[in-house]
Formats: sequence, structure tokens, C-alpha cells
Amino acid sequence: MATYVDPATVVASVTDISADLWNQDVRDNVMAISEWTSFSPTVTQSGAVTKTNTYSKYKSYGGTVEVIVYLTMTGAGTGNNLITVSLPVTGITATGLVIGCGEVVDTGSQRISTNVYVNTTTTVKFLSTAGALTDFVGKDPNFALASGDTITFTCRYEAA
Repeated sequence: MATYVDPATVVASVTDISADLWNQDVRDNVMAISEWTSFSPTVTQSGAVTKTNTYSKYKSYGGTVEVIVYLTMTGAGTGNNLITVSLPVTGITATGLVIGCGEVVDTGSQRISTNVYVNTTTTVKFLSTAGALTDFVGKDPNFALASGDTITFTCRYEAA
């Protein structure tokens, strides 16, 4: 895995500067910002919900974080409670900011297309894109996550 080298931290001297060294720094930085890192998000609905982490990865570069998540529940949440998922990198404090889109599937009854909102600096929440709902998924529509339900989303946000 390549390591990002912040150009502002490089101290140049006559012996440090060479085309090979410069090219290697550029290659390392390009590789560092293009590599995806696996992580294991936490799902809560009035307590932690067990899940299988089917695919969850992120990359962080220049103060931007990109996230892809696909989770399959293996345990149950508690109905009439907000569903949240943790983020891999602490983000900005702009609670309520839409940072992505996704889908929550309640295998018992519904497939919910969602907007992904900042909930806290470390979690996201989901609002259905169908109709004028007054609360976030888990409360409106009201259901409990259960085994076989899925949460998938992508988002991009500013790191703190």
C-alpha cells in the first residue's frame, strides 16, 4: 500500500531533488488516493444490530472521504427507532447534510430508496425518498431491522 506524502512536509535540499525521487513521490501519492480500504461499520437501531459485512470500503484523500457499504443483517433491531451506520473517518459537524444515496430493504415488506444524511460526525442516518416523511428510516416507516434485511449506500463527505 502506498503512503501519501504531503508536499508541504517535504524538505528539499540540493541532494534530495531528482527526477526519480520526484516521480516516485508522485506515484506514491496517486496510489495512496486511489486505494480502497476495508472497514467494518456498526449498525444501530436502539442498540447494536448484528450483521454480515458483505462489502464496506472507503478511500480518503485531500480532506474528502468516499464510502461504499453493503451490509446484511443477521440480528434484530428495535422498531420505531432511528437506524444509523458508523463512518470510517470522522466527518464534519453539518448534521442533516445529504451526503449520499442508498437503499434499506426490509425483506418482510419494503424496499426503501434513501438519501444518506449526516447524523453525527461519526454516523449516518437514512430518509426515504418516497413522499414527505416526518422522520428517518426505522421510525418512518416504522420497522425493526431483522435477519436478511440489507443496507447499501454510497456517500462522500468532508473529513473533520
